[in-house]
Amino acid sequence: EGIFDKESAAPFAEKIRLSKKKTKELGVRAEDAVERLEDCVEMYNKLLKESEQVEEFLDQLENRLEKYASEDK
Repeated sequence: EGIFDKESAAPFAEKIRLSKKKTKELGVRAEDAVERLEDCVEMYNKLLKESEQVEEFLDQLENRLEKYASEDK
């Protein structure tokens, strides 16, 4: 024997159905967000590595320029 009869339970059943639907949609959106964040982390790491390489190149260039400048004196 239930607390609600079929007629009085209908609004609650609809709310539960909508809640399940929204939960599923939010789950899909959350998965997409996680994938995008993982892509961002990967891109950040690539950019960080490239930035380090550029810094190293600039340091080498600066050292060469200093060397040539000191040789001209």
